[in-house]
Amino acid sequence: MVVWGLGALGLAVLHGVAARHPHRRFVGITRDPLRNNGFPPNVRLGDVARLGVDDAPVLVCVADEEAEVLRQYLVAGQLDLGRAMVARNNRRLFHPAVLGDRLRHRTVLMVTNPVELMCARLAQTAGCRAVYGVGMQIDAERYRDVLRAGWGIGLGADELPVSGMHGLEAIPVLSAVPGLAARIAAPPWPVVCDRLHNAARTDRLNWLLQPQRLAAVLSRLRPEPDDDPYRRLAIAAQALAAAEFNGWHPPVHRAGGHMNALVDSWFTTERVRVSAACQWPPAGGAEVFLGGTLDLATGAFGLPDLNATELERVARQVESMRALTVAVEES
Repeated sequence: MVVWGLGALGLAVLHGVAARHPHRRFVGITRDPLRNNGFPPNVRLGDVARLGVDDAPVLVCVADEEAEVLRQYLVAGQLDLGRAMVARNNRRLFHPAVLGDRLRHRTVLMVTNPVELMCARLAQTAGCRAVYGVGMQIDAERYRDVLRAGWGIGLGADELPVSGMHGLEAIPVLSAVPGLAARIAAPPWPVVCDRLHNAARTDRLNWLLQPQRLAAVLSRLRPEPDDDPYRRLAIAAQALAAAEFNGWHPPVHRAGGHMNALVDSWFTTERVRVSAACQWPPAGGAEVFLGGTLDLATGAFGLPDLNATELERVARQVESMRALTVAVEES
């Protein structure tokens, strides 16, 4: 496997998976191939020009200083333009290297944000068809965390499917769990907030880096008297995500753990949550990247079954991503 982009997340992933799979070989693609980070002996460092002609899968972790860019645009009240600039900067970092055939016949796992837009661009530019976006597994865990902390609802890892787009308020498929939507809408919202605050202040969520941010986001995005279960769950998950960040840096310990688990699943050909190319609308629409489940043994990808409300929410996300794509091209 090739890990392309050895920033904080790429380094954590490469160290972790190489140590756990000593019988496999790994390549780290970096702008400084002479760097020494104490890698295991099954890791070789190189630059893009030395990327081999084999068919090893590539994990793309290339990213610009996207957090700083988002902060600048957030202060100016232009967050949508900030997202477009992040996409433009990140695309430029690896765009020259995909113009050839280096990725055409490989499986590519895209970590670089916004993952669905970057996947689509890579498929178009490099002719790469086996490209998948990474991030849905993190969204799914956040939803399970807030359900457990705010509502006292415990769900297993495979019980709540997630679709939509990572980073655009991924859509939990509440219809997959009978009665779940009603249970989320039932308790008064202040009660849910109090439970989340208490969980953040105790060892139930002791891995949070900035627990005070959870309270700040919940206060700013209070949906009361809105009892829409999808909106409630999305706000709680956004608050949780904000509390995970240390300053403006992503939670490498959490995201890195998911990347390690994903790579482990790839080697054992299990089922994984990813974003992949599919038609939208489902009946013969244009190709977009959406969250679903990939069966690594067969290569089959499928969207979860969505009810009318979930279909409408996905449709709005697709339009948002198309607008972002246009903004990136025009910026």
